[in-house]
Amino acid sequence: MGADSGGIRHELAAQVAAIAWPAAPNRIAGELDRIRATASRHGLLPAVAVAKVLEAALARGERGVFIREGLHLLSEAVASERQDEMAGRAFAAACAIHLAT
Repeated sequence: MGADSGGIRHELAAQVAAIAWPAAPNRIAGELDRIRATASRHGLLPAVAVAKVLEAALARGERGVFIREGLHLLSEAVASERQDEMAGRAFAAACAIHLAT
């Protein structure tokens, strides 16, 4: 993570919070793509992982409460103190389990 990871995390948290609900799936996908790209550039691996799971879920046709709650998990991933690969895998697994139930 870079020296300004707190600022980037704050910016990403604001972007996640700004996703209007309900929103068209293509709009959510576009927002997730931007969030994922920014998180990736700054080494925020949990956010990258959750964004990928949510993008895949939208592509499969998932909608509604599953996506809304996935966005909440994305907020948690952005805020997480741990930003390593293991944390990324744990957040991805949690998101996948949530979407499967």
